Amino acid sequence: MVGDIGTAKSRLGAEASEIKPNSRHVSAPHATTKTITAIPEKINEITTLMLGAIPLSKNAICAIDEINSFPIEDQGRLLDILEDGEFNFDKMGIRQLIQAPTTIIATANAVGGNWNSPEFASKEEIQLKKNLLDRFPQVYAVRDDMDESLIDEFVKQMDKINQRKPHNYYFLRKYLIYASNIQDVRITKGARTLLNEFWKQAKLKGLLSIRMYKGLYKIAEAQTKLQLKTQVDEEIANSVMVVNSNQKQNKNMTIIAQLNIRVSQDILIMQV
Repeated sequence: MVGDIGTAKSRLGAEASEIKPNSRHVSAPHATTKTITAIPEKINEITTLMLGAIPLSKNAICAIDEINSFPIEDQGRLLDILEDGEFNFDKMGIRQLIQAPTTIIATANAVGGNWNSPEFASKEEIQLKKNLLDRFPQVYAVRDDMDESLIDEFVKQMDKINQRKPHNYYFLRKYLIYASNIQDVRITKGARTLLNEFWKQAKLKGLLSIRMYKGLYKIAEAQTKLQLKTQVDEEIANSVMVVNSNQKQNKNMTIIAQLNIRVSQDILIMQV
């Protein structure tokens, strides 16, 4: 999640880390890519490998707040984790492949704090290595762009939220544990055709990368499990990629009317 300051990105990341056991929340300004992965520690001539938040959140969620605070030259340590769910450690006589099948939810502000254009978001405004950004299958750009009617609705909804009981995290945790344990998710021929054609057209327009082909199927599988199903059907494919929605081009930006989400350069823009 990346975008304007003050749009509750950090809060969303923190809440996400509460809904699955063994999850962790990290503040990048107070950490390094070393401390959240692995660092060697030598005590009495014995070198011990101390695992960081990401591998310790195995099969859970690690929320990284303000990930753009990590120096560009250090961000490469996260590439293998996002791509393969593991990384090699080879320092101070320790050589080990560390498993880190962790879901990473990261937040960042746009360069300067806000998007330059009121119409679209650019990857150039996200202070991350391009190959690291490309490894996030879903990038949501959030924007604080409310007129008076939206502000009134925001106040109304916040008033309801402030009066309701706290979230039932116990139920959410049980639900997600059950959903994540669903095995052998299959995909129908129709759903596969929709996803393939969606990726093809998006690729031709320069909106999706080759890596994102696999990402589409991962998203579809996750959505299927979330609905407690074992088969990706056409309905799920449509809901994930919005294949059947009305689309039109405007200044290199695809506007998807059905979900009111605008896609520009691999970024989903949501009105907040």
